[in-house]
Amino acid sequence: MNAILEMRLYQLTGLERDKLEAELAELLATIADLKAILADKARVYAIVKDDLAMLKEKFGAKDAGKRRTEIVADENEVSLKDLIADEPCVITLSNRGYVKRVPLTEYKEQNRGGRGVKGAQIKEEDFLRLVFVAETHDSLLFFTNTGRLFLKDAYEIPEAPRTSFGKPLINFLNLQEGEQVLRLLPIRSFDGDVDVMFATAFGTVKKTLLGDFKNVNRNGIKAIAIDEGDSLVEVRLVKPGEDVVMITRDGIGTRFNSDEVRRMGRAAAGVRGIKLRLEDRVCSLDVVDDTKTLLVATENGYGKRTEFNAYETKHRGGMGVTAIKGADRNGHVVSAHSVADDESIITITSDGLMVRQKVGDITVVSRAGMGVKLVRLTEGAKLVSLSVVEAEDVDEAPAADAEAPAEETAETPADAKESETEGTVES
Repeated sequence: MNAILEMRLYQLTGLERDKLEAELAELLATIADLKAILADKARVYAIVKDDLAMLKEKFGAKDAGKRRTEIVADENEVSLKDLIADEPCVITLSNRGYVKRVPLTEYKEQNRGGRGVKGAQIKEEDFLRLVFVAETHDSLLFFTNTGRLFLKDAYEIPEAPRTSFGKPLINFLNLQEGEQVLRLLPIRSFDGDVDVMFATAFGTVKKTLLGDFKNVNRNGIKAIAIDEGDSLVEVRLVKPGEDVVMITRDGIGTRFNSDEVRRMGRAAAGVRGIKLRLEDRVCSLDVVDDTKTLLVATENGYGKRTEFNAYETKHRGGMGVTAIKGADRNGHVVSAHSVADDESIITITSDGLMVRQKVGDITVVSRAGMGVKLVRLTEGAKLVSLSVVEAEDVDEAPAADAEAPAEETAETPADAKESETEGTVES
């Protein structure tokens, strides 16, 4: 200490300068070495390899493969789903693949036979072919014509004004060329002994446990094997012991117990549900509920409700019985749904008009009846879709442009008999 204190100032300055020069030389050497490493990929890989080997030696030798930290949910973590209100909405899909979500309150009920309100701005040569009601917190299962399945939350579909085009569905789903979404199914929970039942245009049915569709990747999964030329027309949730009813576009219906269809894997093709006549095709599948009625709607805007007990339970694979008469006036059947008196329906036409009306306003008639006018169509338009929703708990007033209820067509006597020919049942 004394020796340092006795040194002259210039000697101390010289020592500090030597120290700084040595440090500078060391830094310049380090910089040169780092530049040499960056210029030599072999040295870079060698260093990475050595570092990984050191990490493996330090952290991987003991309790190899065992996580050392526990991952737990943050009690204060808030997901996007928690910030969105869980409320009913209408999801529409156009023939060209434009999809949107609209609050259900945008659609007011009208009397039967009303003209409706404008449901969407339609692009040239496009039309709305599907209207679907769900809750914003529901999971949506998207079933395509190729038998694939995609999974999205309802709130992920962009909300849009009632008259907007919507957004291209291809922006949300990894669809292949020529693939189209044909049906949507809202799911609140994947738990429980519940099955998904499929129906194809050729009359094939298939049943798969709902829980098998819980995990779906972004590229989708195979939900059902579709034969060449066939297509998926309807998907429903069924419970053990429930009956289902299939309706064809020529107005033929059959009822059988869902337990006659054994539970199958995702890639299975299914078995015969109904034996079709000539060029007839299946257009609808629904679950029987004897507290409700079956609503059948046709492309020319007519429809009717019939008690389910009018359809006797048969074995699957039969040819069925008449579900609605008057093919020349009514046109092909486009939809059939199980409905209750306190529910409403939304009908949608090929020119984008939507009508919301009470189910209770639609007459219950015999199975052989022709039905009544559901919606007044503009020239050249067709009824393309029908969806069931909960009725609004408000006082109703007729729409300004609503047409007076159409005169009901005289019904065929209730005791009219239809020939029932049972087809061979496939195992």
